[in-house]
Amino acid sequence: LLAFWSFRHTERLIARRAFSVGNVNDFSWRNRVAAYEGALQMMAEKPSLGFGWNQADRMYEQFYRKPQVAEGAAIQLNDYFTLGTTLGAPALLCFVMYVGLALAQKSPVANRKSQMSAVCRAGAVVLLVGFWFDGGLFKLATAAPFWILLELGRVGNHEIHEAHEND
Repeated sequence: LLAFWSFRHTERLIARRAFSVGNVNDFSWRNRVAAYEGALQMMAEKPSLGFGWNQADRMYEQFYRKPQVAEGAAIQLNDYFTLGTTLGAPALLCFVMYVGLALAQKSPVANRKSQMSAVCRAGAVVLLVGFWFDGGLFKLATAAPFWILLELGRVGNHEIHEAHEND
């Protein structure tokens, strides 16, 4: 409560974003929640195949956007909902399963490769969290490092297990 009271009018971007939930004059978090609700409604309506490429934004704008939301671009901020509304729940499930399997770690061996693998996985997790709040999975500048880190973490982990099994 004291932190909220101290940082409620701060100029620091990170603190302002963290405490925007309690600010009744900040509508960005409300727009995001309204966009998430619309995206979930869209996924519930067409769960198997989604709305198709370049159709989800238009459909959200026309049929699912709440009147109090000023612009429909808020739906693009969450890449997981974008993937689910565009390609459907099976594609979203496949993506989540692939990332989960790539990040799964079993009995690490303390060597340089395992350290690099752990750092790569940590970087991929940071980007995954960012994809929830600010998108980036469909932008080359952030998607390329994510897939590279994910694969480096997965490949390094796989090589470590093979070397450990051979010992």
